[in-house]
Amino acid sequence: MKSILFKITLIIASIFFTFLCIEILLSFIGDVDEREIWRVRGIFQLDKELIYSLKPGKERLWKQDEFTEHVRINSAGLRDSEIQEKRSYEKRIIILGDSITFGHGMNNDETFPNQLERIYREHGRRIDVINAGIKGYGTDQSYSLFVKRLRQLEPDLVIFAVCINDVFDNINLPLFTIEDGKLVPLDPKKNWLYISGRIDNFLPEIIQKRNLTRFVFTRLANRDWFSVRPELDDKELLIWSIQKIYLQIEQLQKMGEIEGYKLMILCVPYKDNLSEAEAYSWLEKDGLWLLNAHTDDVWTEQIDTLFFANDYHLTKKGNALLAEKLYESITQDGF
Repeated sequence: MKSILFKITLIIASIFFTFLCIEILLSFIGDVDEREIWRVRGIFQLDKELIYSLKPGKERLWKQDEFTEHVRINSAGLRDSEIQEKRSYEKRIIILGDSITFGHGMNNDETFPNQLERIYREHGRRIDVINAGIKGYGTDQSYSLFVKRLRQLEPDLVIFAVCINDVFDNINLPLFTIEDGKLVPLDPKKNWLYISGRIDNFLPEIIQKRNLTRFVFTRLANRDWFSVRPELDDKELLIWSIQKIYLQIEQLQKMGEIEGYKLMILCVPYKDNLSEAEAYSWLEKDGLWLLNAHTDDVWTEQIDTLFFANDYHLTKKGNALLAEKLYESITQDGF
């Protein structure tokens, strides 16, 4: 019996020592970031319809070298004040998008949707601007969020903010595929991010924070374990993703004609591709209200003040400028 206990103790000690060595090694190589799992922690939650979403009522203060981001999530799961009855306003605008719309690095009142609402107030108009941007979303998720949860808010204008990286997010976080030229829903629960989030929820915090855990999750991210995506090569997947965006825009236009709202497509300026004037040219087509803010020279000329130094997101000044350009385009159209 003593011999058996000794062997068991030796095995446990060996396993512990091995993991300890791996932890120490990983701490030196500096490649254990949480490129995916952040979406199911903190202010985020798993979502059976959208893969993940914002936690209603959650508040967070996040400090970095370049910014302090104070986030407050309302009871509808949006980064905005509580939604009031529409009759309290002249008109309502909903802005769909990713982290640029959400306002990465900004306080709630500094995001471009909130600054757009402030501009309207300064001009004596009571316009409700709802920030429906969520970090890390592609257009698959933004479109689904609107169709499933926000269209009942009866908007007068829907702004579908498109970012260059949405094309890749629609591949890694697909909620739709295409069959016979139509959007067909996919099961969000079969996405790796949802699966990893379920696993993460069962892990004790001490294990969640380990370098080895983050290393494993990072290496397994974006794998198509259930063959949700079509079997296409990388170039064909990009085309597939863009085709989904076209179909989503068509559907939003059709819904707008029936439900009485206008649709604007906003191409947000993207720091990493500012030199590529044609970056959003594939979205330009007849019958589409398009504001391609990316092509304005001001973003290149004032890149140091309009974007953060260490990533592609807009500073407070950049958010204010985008809000002004949106206001000009909207008012020119007579809205």
